Amino acid sequence: MFRVDLVDQSSSYQIESHFLGQKDSHTNVVVQFRHTACVPTEEGKKAKCLGDNNKDQAELIVMGLDQVNFGTKKNIENCLTNARLGYLGNNKNDIIISETDITPCVSWTNKYW
Repeated sequence: MFRVDLVDQSSSYQIESHFLGQKDSHTNVVVQFRHTACVPTEEGKKAKCLGDNNKDQAELIVMGLDQVNFGTKKNIENCLTNARLGYLGNNKNDIIISETDITPCVSWTNKYW
């Protein structure tokens, strides 16, 4: 089983949707997540999160790549170094899409290879 997690020093990322789309050499997986601001664990203390006021950071954990068939032209390194990350909205003014799963649309309108 293939799995993706986004983690920070605080529980601030939640995977909401995912979609496996395209076919043949253009097969891709799109993951939709929600991020909430890190909050302090104790009153009066600063929240412990990766990144700073100008940029957000998180650790991306990918599991199950040993079970992925990359065919003859792709490999694990290719997959990980060509991953793309994006968000909706302008800096510090995100667009909240509520409960809408947009992963199929993102998958089918983008070719990553």
